[in-house]
Amino acid sequence: MDRLAAAVIPPSVLAGVIAVGQNDSREVSRWFSGTGLTPAQILAADAPLVSFRQASTVLRRAVRDYPDRPLGLQTGARDVLSTFGMLGVAIQSCSTITEALTVGVELHQAAGSLVDPEVEYFPAEFALRLHERSPEPELVAFLCEEALCSTLALIRSLLGADRDPSYLEVSYPQP
Repeated sequence: MDRLAAAVIPPSVLAGVIAVGQNDSREVSRWFSGTGLTPAQILAADAPLVSFRQASTVLRRAVRDYPDRPLGLQTGARDVLSTFGMLGVAIQSCSTITEALTVGVELHQAAGSLVDPEVEYFPAEFALRLHERSPEPELVAFLCEEALCSTLALIRSLLGADRDPSYLEVSYPQP
């Protein structure tokens, strides 16, 4: 089976986009047209798993509906437990940042991640790299910003609110 068509992704990112859209009184149901999904299904306690194709279709439509807004940042800035679910609980139970990053990278898909992270450790810092699962030029900014913002929120919950990245490099024009 095509890995992009397999329904294996928890819909937490979609739930976040729905929350932003509903808060702004957007017609979020339009974003789901033809996907076999509805906003009500995604927001239900027993929400179905979604495929990367379904998620990317919804997200492309949402991004188009917000041409001048940092939708990825707004989606990623949600509550850590809403964003990461049980993975967030597992990460917060780790005794070191290295252990937390290892668990997060290893189990990132359990939280509905739509990018694949990689961590490289240095003596006093680490580098987090995000890789697209499939080329999505229209979504690359959203996917990176959502993942970076939610990861930063999680790291701040572990280490304290005063933590900021020392360097950020992206493969798309500066937002």
